[in-house]
Parts: sequence; C-alpha cells; structure tokens
Amino acid sequence: MNTAINFLLRDKFQEWLIQHGKEKTYNQYFRLDKLETSGNLLLYYDIIASFLYYDERIYAYTVLNKWEREVKNKVKRNGESANLISYLNRYKEFIHEIIRKEDIHQILNGSNKIINSDILASIRKDLNQSELAQIDGMDSLLEAFDYGEKDIIKLAIESSFFFDKDMVEHRLCEIANKISNNEPLPARKSKKFDKEQDNIWYYCEDDKHICKIERDGNGNALVCQMINYYTGYNLGSVLKKKPFKNFIISHLWGGAVNPFYFTNLWNIVLVPAWANHLLDKDIDDEDSLASKLKATFMCICSKYYNFKKMSKSTSWKVSNFPEIKGQPKRGNYKIQTIKPIIEISNQMSIEKNSKVGKIAIEQVKI
Repeated sequence: MNTAINFLLRDKFQEWLIQHGKEKTYNQYFRLDKLETSGNLLLYYDIIASFLYYDERIYAYTVLNKWEREVKNKVKRNGESANLISYLNRYKEFIHEIIRKEDIHQILNGSNKIINSDILASIRKDLNQSELAQIDGMDSLLEAFDYGEKDIIKLAIESSFFFDKDMVEHRLCEIANKISNNEPLPARKSKKFDKEQDNIWYYCEDDKHICKIERDGNGNALVCQMINYYTGYNLGSVLKKKPFKNFIISHLWGGAVNPFYFTNLWNIVLVPAWANHLLDKDIDDEDSLASKLKATFMCICSKYYNFKKMSKSTSWKVSNFPEIKGQPKRGNYKIQTIKPIIEISNQMSIEKNSKVGKIAIEQVKI
C-alpha cells in the first residue's frame, strides 16, 4: 500500500494559526489522519487541498466532514481528548477563510504533490450521494467575525430582548391559576391537537381533553396582546410603526399550539430577524451554529428566570419545564430585559404607572 504524506497548505495553515494566537501550540493542530482508497493511504489534508485545487469544493467539504465524523467517533469510542475536535474545527475555519480570501491555484501552482485526478476520481466514486456536503449560507457570516460562532451567538443574545423575571413568574402563576380554575388559555390553532365540544375548544393529547383554549390564528396576535398588557409595547402585525423593527417573537422551545407554552414568557424572546432564521428550525446536528445558538438562549432563560425557584411559587413543577438540548456557549452575557408597566406585588396586585416598560441591562453567567 502506498502512503503519501505531503501536507499541502501546511505553511499557510501554520501562518493562520499563529495569526489567531496559537503560536505556542500550533504543532498540536497538525494531525496525520489518513484515508485509505484504491491501495493508497492519503493524508486528509492532501485530499482536501487537492480537491480545492481542481475546483471541486463540494468534494473537499465532503471529505472534511468524513474526517470530522471519524475524529468524533474516536473521541467517543476510545475516550481520546476532545481537543481533537477543537483542532479540526480550527482547520475547518482555515479552509473556509482561505477559499474566500486567497487563490488556491496560485498557492499550489507548480506543486508536484497534488494528488492526481485518477486517485481523486476513485475517492469521488467511493462517496455516496447522500454523503455530499452542503454549502452553508451561514459560513460567510461566521467568517465576518473574529471568533466565528462565539461572536455571533453573543451578538444574537445581547441584541435580543428578554422579559423581567418577576413578570415572567407572574404570568406563569396566571397560567397555573387558569388551569386550576378550568379557564381557557391562548393557543395557536392546530388541526392535530384542537377538538371542539359543545362550542368549546380544547387542547387535546391522545384524544384526551387537557385544557380549554382560546384559539389564535397562525400568528402571535394573542401573544402580542399579552405583551402589550404587561409592557405597553404593541407588537401587533397591523401597525405601520412598530416599537421593535426587524424583531421576531420567538418561542424558544416551540409549542405554540400548546397553551402551556404559547404565552408563557419564559418561552418567549424578541430576537433580531436575522437570528430568528437560525432559531426557527429543528436541528439534529448539535455541533451546528443554529443548535448552539438555541441551546444558549435556553440556558440563559433557565438561569435568569430560575426555573427551580419559579416552580416553588406555583403548581408548575421543575419537571414541567422543557429540557435544554444541545451545547450552549458558556460565558458571561449582558441581556436586555423589558420591565413591566404594572406593579407586581406578592399578592399580584396590578396598577398602571407608565406607558411603556423600561429596558434594563442585566448580567447572566452560564
């Protein structure tokens, strides 16, 4: 079996690592993982660089993804250092950046170390159509920030608007009381979960009536009414001049058809429209930017609103709060919180005292 270790683009990668503060540790980032194909044992670095040289970016990304899966399996199976994943992530960032900023042809022009097209053809042949990588539109956004996804997540979190923790607890108690008194709760329309009986709509699970509901359309009209009542900010869709422009009401844990989730303020954040695109989808890949962003939002809500404390003040127990899925970006965040225009005492008495709620900055560490 022929083994080739040329390490194409090594000098460029080393230079990039030093520019990104890895001058003392850059040697740890050079791995010798190889792919076996047609009697050849080839360095992943060389395969990826060669595909890029021949303008076959999809195959370069596909091989990079294949390598990433192998590294993750090694970490999981053999208990190897999770730093291996971090090292590979830096190489991925390097590849995306060099494609955007430099001419691969010029860098590798004249090199006799580029893998020949026949061997690359055999690698292509071994790859299934389902394995082909995707070109992600978020990559250009990641590249615009010095620290990639960490900066984007911080910007999204700190540009969003959460709600005052006392107001959130008050709303939770309201919902719990309505459930106890068999009063209807707002919920978005759903053919799957809504059932009508004697002109009353119910939210149902397994054909069992769970709760009476006041049905909203496919939007957030009843959520807007509730937010307006508490804060004075009218977010209605028919307004010509909204107080929050290019912001979207996001239900972090989804569940808009569920009356326990639809107007519970711990589940609601006003997020910039660009960030909502990432939040408004189910994510299977926990290593993706979207998954990490959503997990970070969830973690901040759990910490700031103190789910354990809230569960002691109402019949809603900790076990009723949804779990946090994914891998949040740990750190310190300055979050914006909208204060109520009502006085919320221990007895939940309410008095109007202002037109719109104040907006405070608060520190949260997760």
